[in-house]
Amino acid sequence: MNKKILYLSIIVLILLTISSKYIFDTFSMPVPIRNINIYSENSNYNNNESGSFKIKKEAYWIDENKARINIDIDTKVMTSSDKDRDILLVLDTSDSMYGEKLDIVKNSTIDLVNNILSNTNNRVGLIRFDTDSSVVSNLTNNIEELTNNINNLSTKGATNYYSAFNNIDNILNNYIEEDNRDLIIIFLADGNPNLMSPLEKGEYKYLKNSYPNITINAIQYEMGESLSDYIKDISDNQFIADRNNISVELEKASSIPKVYTKFIIEDYINTEYFTIDNITTSIGITNTDDNKITWDISNNIKSGDKITLSIDINLKSEYHNIGGLYPTNTKTNVVTKLDSIKENITTNNSPLISDIYTVKYDTNTPDGCNINNPESKKEFVFTNVEINKDNLLCEGYQFKGYEIITDKVDQINDDYFIMPESDVELKGVWSKLTIAKSVDGTVSKVQTLYSIMEEQAVPDNIKSTYVSSTTGINFSKNSSNTNGKGVYEIASTSNDEYPIYYYRGDVKNNNVLFADTCFKAVISTETGGVKLIYNGLPTDGKCNNTGTASGLSKSVFNSSEGITHIGYMYKDITFSSKNIGSSYWYSYIDKKTTTKSILSTKNNMSSTMYYYGDSIRWDEETKKYYLMNIDESELEQIEWSASKLKGYYTCFSTTNTSCSSVYYISGGNNTTAYYVTMSNGNIPKYYRNVSKEISYNEETGMYTLNNPVNALDWYTNYSNYKGYYICNDLNSIICNEVYYINSSNNYQATIVSMLNGDTYESDIERANNTYWKF
Repeated sequence: MNKKILYLSIIVLILLTISSKYIFDTFSMPVPIRNINIYSENSNYNNNESGSFKIKKEAYWIDENKARINIDIDTKVMTSSDKDRDILLVLDTSDSMYGEKLDIVKNSTIDLVNNILSNTNNRVGLIRFDTDSSVVSNLTNNIEELTNNINNLSTKGATNYYSAFNNIDNILNNYIEEDNRDLIIIFLADGNPNLMSPLEKGEYKYLKNSYPNITINAIQYEMGESLSDYIKDISDNQFIADRNNISVELEKASSIPKVYTKFIIEDYINTEYFTIDNITTSIGITNTDDNKITWDISNNIKSGDKITLSIDINLKSEYHNIGGLYPTNTKTNVVTKLDSIKENITTNNSPLISDIYTVKYDTNTPDGCNINNPESKKEFVFTNVEINKDNLLCEGYQFKGYEIITDKVDQINDDYFIMPESDVELKGVWSKLTIAKSVDGTVSKVQTLYSIMEEQAVPDNIKSTYVSSTTGINFSKNSSNTNGKGVYEIASTSNDEYPIYYYRGDVKNNNVLFADTCFKAVISTETGGVKLIYNGLPTDGKCNNTGTASGLSKSVFNSSEGITHIGYMYKDITFSSKNIGSSYWYSYIDKKTTTKSILSTKNNMSSTMYYYGDSIRWDEETKKYYLMNIDESELEQIEWSASKLKGYYTCFSTTNTSCSSVYYISGGNNTTAYYVTMSNGNIPKYYRNVSKEISYNEETGMYTLNNPVNALDWYTNYSNYKGYYICNDLNSIICNEVYYINSSNNYQATIVSMLNGDTYESDIERANNTYWKF
């Protein structure tokens, strides 16, 4: 009978443990499960089988009582390998591709050509583009010809996407489509267009309309991980490459991935504990029916794609401040069809998220003292947690407080932190008191900044509390809990009269309050001094500054004339001065009369319904511009606003969608539009290339605007371009002198001129006496 009671008790305990909601109590808790994976069953994702997929469902808190579920789909490419291929290589040969960048592309492209043409039914063509463009090789299967032509490519000039797309049209003008043959364009560029832009957008749409079977794959090369809008606007599929993976991305871009004719995910939210707040995705259709969210991306997702759906959910009010472990979902269904592979998967697995975690204290008590650790506390995620302020006592030592040793904890100041979605560990910090004798022989405890650093420091070439390596700190890597965080002694100075000590990492115990100003101790000197850096002003007698509060204002370092004001001073001074005159260098880049002839206005825009296009293309035969993606404006008169149509093109016609002169809307107000006129296949002669970043070539002595953009609204609002760089030759992207736009308004820009490798920071003293006037 006793055994039956024991078994029954065990069963009850198990049922309590695996119940659908887990409340913190005396029973041991299950472990939170932040994410689960759903794999395709009829093709093996882990073996990299084509057409397979993995769906990762991850849940985490984003605020108090508010969580997010991310559904990340990662698919493996399946291509039409049974089809022959015609591939047009369109390669960027602008100046920014100079040297190793182009050499690597050449070698990788030649390898690709050899691979593709191993099937003699395939063909490859080659187009180069820079300031202009030319057809280097028509479609051919002659490997030797293509290899020679690729090797002979060289760099020059700017970046003109539009000209390259014109030549694609020239090659395809007489192209004969075949049912069992893919037509693929591989467009590779290392920068955004800075000539004839944005005409390339209209040309891309024209190509897609004229050649329905064409696939345009664009490779963004050495431009960072963020995909350029220019690249997205002119391609069907995008690939991001650098010098290390360009061969792989070229191979991917040389095929057409198959499309999922069916891909539907039904996700059931656990509405016993959560309500649905918001759903976000950039692709497909979502519907919500009670607790079920249906995400249909059929015919929108290609094999090889990676896409995400985000679902924000709120914990119901009756579970606030209780502390539990919550399953976010009850069920997930996945139905897919790719070629002949079908999947129908159902799982009841769900992420389990906890809204309460433990703050643990370790007093780190020095040898010889006996101090109990403070009691661990449970804290709710995203609440502000106050750090224990107990003043611990240990003879011969001073307690400095607790330091957070858990990574990635957002600390508000020395006293508070935001509770993360994990346990947090804090460790006590102590300093040993220095003993000194006075003249009469009595013993006193003396502390100086240097002695405090001395007592806390450990050699930087040994293993210690925050250094895991037996050889000490690895200075080629950042500070961390295992690679140094605290105060250290430079080992090579240990035998000096005054060894040098320094603080490393995000330490909190080096604040110095002096003259009602905060400083941070940084490093000691070889004479026993300590170097300090300014750290803002105290709050309630404490130094807790971070970010902008820890620095001075953004004004010029020494805005006053004369050596009297060199450096920063605790108190201001009074002085007398005599005005001996001043002069400014004015660079008149464009006269107002020129500006007026370029920029025009059109009134009564609110009462006329014109045709507008979001892009244009120029036709050489008809000598006309054509509006692309035409929209017949039917806005009511009171709703018309230039802000809605800024960036659009129009013929200012209620009947025509093509014209010999087209007009770009660059701004305006509710009734008046500002526009720039284009004719003869050109964009305005007076456009501007501007960029957020520059690079300098020591060999050529030239600056390059990196990833430049066309400032088509240059004459409407100069203030848009504060913080940009521009060449002294305003339409260029490569120049010997470059200007940084330090500030601007609607009629004038303050600039900093740079020559011979200067940067804005090194030449900032000229920021207040160099002007452009328009």
